[in-house]
Amino acid sequence: MSETETSPLPSPPSRRRPFLLGCLTGAALTLAALAGGVLAASVVFEKQIVAAKRAKLAPPPVTLGVQADFSLPLAKPDGTAGTLEEFRGRPVFLHFWSPNCPGCLAELEGLNTLYRRTEGTAVAFVSVALGDAEDVRRALAGYTAEFPVYRHEGALPAVYGTGVPATFIIDKAGALAFRHGGPANWGDPSVTALLEVLASASGTPEQ
Repeated sequence: MSETETSPLPSPPSRRRPFLLGCLTGAALTLAALAGGVLAASVVFEKQIVAAKRAKLAPPPVTLGVQADFSLPLAKPDGTAGTLEEFRGRPVFLHFWSPNCPGCLAELEGLNTLYRRTEGTAVAFVSVALGDAEDVRRALAGYTAEFPVYRHEGALPAVYGTGVPATFIIDKAGALAFRHGGPANWGDPSVTALLEVLASASGTPEQ
């Protein structure tokens, strides 16, 4: 009896590869859907943020035609009472701060620089601390103020009511030439230059 040669039977097709391809395709579609959802949500969220910020926008600090209030009561560094009136007719650098405000204390170094540059000029440097004498004394025990510190307690006149720190530059005619709410580096040369221009300009004080 002759031996019959037999061929190996073909192996059944593998089901593993289609399964893996299906998993990868599903995962890719899921990721794409998630990415699309995140993108759509981010657009909506961005619009909500923009709308919220838009609602909080304040008018720009235009000062043209706004007059300073020289009736502002001030306690002088020697403890006597006075008002801003004594500085009328001069350029005035008027700065309000609080001894309990970290941003205000951070400005002191720049204010010292500006004071040294303007000392002895026509510019009046009026730093007003809002608070009682003990709070001011305690704050200045740890920070140096080379300039005279005036004090004011109670509500501020409406023209100055912007919170602290707040800074106003008054020209010779008694108008607000500049105002700024929030901390700034007042030692920058641009501030000195502005004050020098105002000091050299002609102006008629308004009574």
